[in-house]
Amino acid sequence: MIKDKLSNLLASHDISAGIFSTLGAKQRKKDRYLHLMRGINIVSYSTFNNLHTCERKFALSKLEQASVSENGDFIPYTNIDLAFGKAIETGVQSIFLQKTKEETFFDMFLAWDMPLNAAHPKGSPKSFVDAIIAIEKFKLIKDQIFPGWEIAYFKGKPAIELAMLVDMETGHFYVGHADIILYHPKERRYRVLEIKTSGSTNIHEAMYKNSDQATGYSIMLDSIAADKEETATFEVFYLVFASTLDSWKLFEFTKSRSMRAGWINTILLDIQRVNIYREAGYWPKRVGSCVEYYKPCKFFNICDLGFEHFNKEGDFDIVTKEDLDKHKFDFKFKLSEIIQTQKELV
Repeated sequence: MIKDKLSNLLASHDISAGIFSTLGAKQRKKDRYLHLMRGINIVSYSTFNNLHTCERKFALSKLEQASVSENGDFIPYTNIDLAFGKAIETGVQSIFLQKTKEETFFDMFLAWDMPLNAAHPKGSPKSFVDAIIAIEKFKLIKDQIFPGWEIAYFKGKPAIELAMLVDMETGHFYVGHADIILYHPKERRYRVLEIKTSGSTNIHEAMYKNSDQATGYSIMLDSIAADKEETATFEVFYLVFASTLDSWKLFEFTKSRSMRAGWINTILLDIQRVNIYREAGYWPKRVGSCVEYYKPCKFFNICDLGFEHFNKEGDFDIVTKEDLDKHKFDFKFKLSEIIQTQKELV
């Protein structure tokens, strides 16, 4: 019934003209994930989160993906929490692109990768209809909480789902994707906007303030900005939809260039950790990660099996520069170049 109503709503409107494809950008992001993240030498914010919560899960995820990436049948884990977050993210991006209601709903419809009438197993308000209602509310308050802010442009394209690749010059590569980069023409300032969802009833700034996810994306700002002084300091927005509270919350944090040095050091130290575990042949498991999204970890009860159970070679895959060249990135950096640029600007 929901799908029929949505189809009827969209059938009477020409949506083809309005699609800058946030969806195309998301598909390219998915392709990069499928083909590149299998490599033990490819890291990202989300893979390091796995490393921080359970080293064994990090290792087994890499092994599992490597074992099936060659024949293309790897299907990333999804559930209604992830689908809800993706629909919300897509809706916010479409609103900033000034799309019509029909175009926005259609983008969200295509981004929803669960049955359209799926309900949350815990009864949380995270259905597709709940996502539509949330975006309708955001549209009403968008100009109040983002006065004067608009989407930045890079090479004539909206700065949405921009992808960056950082050659750490250790044989490892960091991959990142920014939800939205905003620009205020009058204030001549940039902001990185991260879009989040939460089922918590207590949304506090401590949940986001010290995250270095957006700090890493800030190195893209130096390439986008015509005047480097515009990026001497910058703000990070965390736009959070609290589904249980049925409300939007906005957090703003100021970042400096010196914080980028901390981001670089953190990545290098995490890479060292991965190398230490590989050399030791031992990956610790952490009980705090045994339950995820109300379900046992997919490796629960099998995480003690030998690596050959997850990968016929029993070893990690290494992504080459030739593999990387098959994918498009909006920005490519070398670590030494980033460090040199920051030294010149500080």
